[in-house]
Amino acid sequence: MDWTLIDLGTLGGTETFADSINDVGQVVGSSRLGGDQGSHAFFYANGVMRDIAPINSGEIRAANRIGLNNLGHIASGLDTGGTYYPATYNPQNGQTTSLGSLGCMSGFCGVATAINDLGVTVGYSYLSLGGPRHAFIYRNGAMTGSSRCAVWAESASGDLMRRAGVREGGNR
Repeated sequence: MDWTLIDLGTLGGTETFADSINDVGQVVGSSRLGGDQGSHAFFYANGVMRDIAPINSGEIRAANRIGLNNLGHIASGLDTGGTYYPATYNPQNGQTTSLGSLGCMSGFCGVATAINDLGVTVGYSYLSLGGPRHAFIYRNGAMTGSSRCAVWAESASGDLMRRAGVREGGNR
């Protein structure tokens, strides 16, 4: 198997952390800003790293990886008015979609962890302050909780999609 190591660069700081790579070589992750004064999420394609703040950037950020599908659409989250919500981002047109939540826990409502090529998104949300994480699936503009899907954000994307009732190339 042949592979090539590519220096993605940074957003001005000293470190970059890649989270996901898709089948066409696009990469998402986080990179330190100039002077290492914080970090922002980035999207890398065709040799260029772009700052995609406010996606998973700012004072409130999710600790899990940023999801990426083969169309370049990103699953993560967004700080809106001091509260972090699950969100998706399309770097081709700059459109950010806040997915809503099932509930919140003190400024953090959840995070989108994976998105398939049909735009079906999964992640977790809190039901209430101090409550457990609860898996969700977002499709056709609506978020639905899944009581049969108690998963953590660290689960593999494919596994999370299967548990949420979504199979590759379609859904059940």
